[in-house]
Amino acid sequence: MKDDNSPGSWPTKIDSSGRIMIPADARSGRGWDKGTELVLEEDVDGTIRVVTLEQFLERIQDYFSEKFGPERSLVAELRAERKQEALRESRN
Repeated sequence: MKDDNSPGSWPTKIDSSGRIMIPADARSGRGWDKGTELVLEEDVDGTIRVVTLEQFLERIQDYFSEKFGPERSLVAELRAERKQEALRESRN
């Protein structure tokens, strides 16, 4: 029996529709239910990792926070640029 804190492995197959079945014990310890959005990530060595959409987005946010600093908001900058573009277009 697998200790909940240790990594595990679960054999599975790709079905004829290209779907991968994730076994119940693999899902249950993570709280993954029907409808949980997942992302497949590929490492440089070709390893595929399955993470939740929330985990994926958090990693992306951490990356940009480290790259640009937590005080800079790229979303705010993009919105300001779009607003300026809309203003310029409305004047023409």
